[in-house]
Amino acid sequence: MRPGSGLRAGCTGRTAPRTGEYTLLMVHPRRGRQAMEAMGILPPFTGIAVHDAWAPYDTYAPAGHQLCCAHALRELQAVTDSAPAGRWCWAAQAADALTGMQALVSEAFGQGRDAADPAALTVQMHRYRSAVLPGARQTAAAR
Repeated sequence: MRPGSGLRAGCTGRTAPRTGEYTLLMVHPRRGRQAMEAMGILPPFTGIAVHDAWAPYDTYAPAGHQLCCAHALRELQAVTDSAPAGRWCWAAQAADALTGMQALVSEAFGQGRDAADPAALTVQMHRYRSAVLPGARQTAAAR
């Protein structure tokens, strides 16, 4: 089961918070903040919560928040797919940079290091930022 994915209990969706090692399965009649409060995980959590962009997660201020990379890549792909053919698309560059950063981290861990090469990471971060800044301006204008 993917993080934040629902499970079926009596034909209604339920959420299942999880980490790399543990999954909490709890059936609750509600799906939003009321269910998360009953689970008791997010209210005291002060780490980094990696999740999709579902708004109730953001109501937990003590935690830091990061958009799940798989969700970010999916959103970037949707923007890329709708861009005019043959033209530069900020979302494609952002996705390439994001997957480049992921590859650097995977490579570092595979070699027993606890961090990616700082110079290589800086290059990817620059590519990412130089893509998302025009993207933020473009999408802000569309709202």
